[in-house]
Amino acid sequence: MRDYILCTLGTRGDVQPFIDIGRALKARGASVTLCSNRHWRDLAETVGLSFQGIADPDPSQSGRDDIAFFRRQVLPAFSRMYEMIVGAIRAGRTPTIVFKSGMLGAECAVERLGLNGVRIVLQPSAIRSTTQPPWPLSAVLRKPSVLISGVQSALYELSEFLSVYAGECRAFRRSVGAVGPGLKSEATATVVLCPDWFAEPQPDWPKGSVCAGFPVDRRSECPDRI
Repeated sequence: MRDYILCTLGTRGDVQPFIDIGRALKARGASVTLCSNRHWRDLAETVGLSFQGIADPDPSQSGRDDIAFFRRQVLPAFSRMYEMIVGAIRAGRTPTIVFKSGMLGAECAVERLGLNGVRIVLQPSAIRSTTQPPWPLSAVLRKPSVLISGVQSALYELSEFLSVYAGECRAFRRSVGAVGPGLKSEATATVVLCPDWFAEPQPDWPKGSVCAGFPVDRRSECPDRI
């Protein structure tokens, strides 16, 4: 039996695509565990998924101290995510890890433990591109060139260096023995949950990137007569 661990954190919009993916995998006879905020347990178990809660519900973003939230809730969740996957390996499982982009605990587990992984991108702007960067830079850098590509690459590096989260993320990677700059495994696929015409895939996207279309539960669609 194929074994999958799905990793995501956040609101219903961050979780529902993984519920739909998990349901589809389950229908194909796979064992599926969702690893997410604790209040999504009922949603996961309703469709037959196993569940592992690793974080409290996200507080409202209105007036939220994002840095404090990241340190208090997100980083500990990354640690629990990583430990949960390590525990699965110790129990004799060989799961494929399906994770939302930015889930550092899952990324490090794939890298450190040599697991098959699938990164899920919910919006194409989450993928860095120097060929055609996301808006608003795309409106400024209209004509691709080697110079513009180099400037864009430098901007990405600078923004990462200046990010208030970068040091925290590097410290987490060191804590689990992942000492490089980030996920580099070519075995990890990238699935973008929107059509090609919406995403506009670029040649410098990660190797093996696939646009899978918008995730839609066909059973929830309105009948033709309505």
